[in-house]
Amino acid sequence: EAEIAGDIAICKSSGGVAASARRAVKTGDANQDGRPDYLLDEGRLCKAAFCGSGGCSFVLFLSGPNGVKRAYAGLGTSPKMGAGFVTYVSASGLTRVRISGYSAK
Repeated sequence: EAEIAGDIAICKSSGGVAASARRAVKTGDANQDGRPDYLLDEGRLCKAAFCGSGGCSFVLFLSGPNGVKRAYAGLGTSPKMGAGFVTYVSASGLTRVRISGYSAK
């Protein structure tokens, strides 16, 4: 929620209009621990502030034993969460990020 609030402030200060956070956040269990994980597609929240020639920024948050933490940030298009991974299209092509427990690499 704090990340979304900060993104909305950045959006407004850059002259953009923020979309609904529901449109920008995907939930799933990417690290397969039974807790919800979150993928914030900042480009869906506000293209004016978070998209450029390399695509749009996104942030992966993983839930774990100590709460939710920011685990990975990327730049590209079509970010998706799967069981044990996140994929997106980066400037160099399809990128796959492995998730292990409470971290992403």
